[in-house]
Amino acid sequence: MAGSVIDRTRLKLRYRNTIVIYISLVASVLAYALVVFVVTHSQSPRPPAPRVGMSIYGAVLLLGLGIILGRRVLFNPSRLMRIVEEGGLNRLIDELANKTILLGALSEAIALLGLALSLLSQSPDHMWRLGAIAILLLLRNVPRRSAWERALENFSRVTYEE
Repeated sequence: MAGSVIDRTRLKLRYRNTIVIYISLVASVLAYALVVFVVTHSQSPRPPAPRVGMSIYGAVLLLGLGIILGRRVLFNPSRLMRIVEEGGLNRLIDELANKTILLGALSEAIALLGLALSLLSQSPDHMWRLGAIAILLLLRNVPRRSAWERALENFSRVTYEE
């Protein structure tokens, strides 16, 4: 019973830290958009090399699909069960937080690609598109406390029954 209280306290702390990081990731994407707006507002647009633009959009497609599929793989219940069996509930909490932050950082990488392409082309259009994709992926992967608590509760039954 005492272990459960400690696990829940650790869960709350890790969840709060993860949310702070996620808010900063969203804020950084918005800051990139502001930088692009300010920099490109005073200059005339020029098209980037076609291969550069297509390469970046291709990378974004692969990265976006990787983030979506990665969420399914990283938070697969059988994978999480192995983590609990090997390292306990504290390792599960760390895994939930770390992988959520990893997916958020990859989502922000899309915004960074938008920033780079917009600065190369002096056009804010790329940042708006890729920034919107990054924000959507960030919002899709926002951690939900209820899901983390449910996972902790489900896996704590398994560890305490043994």
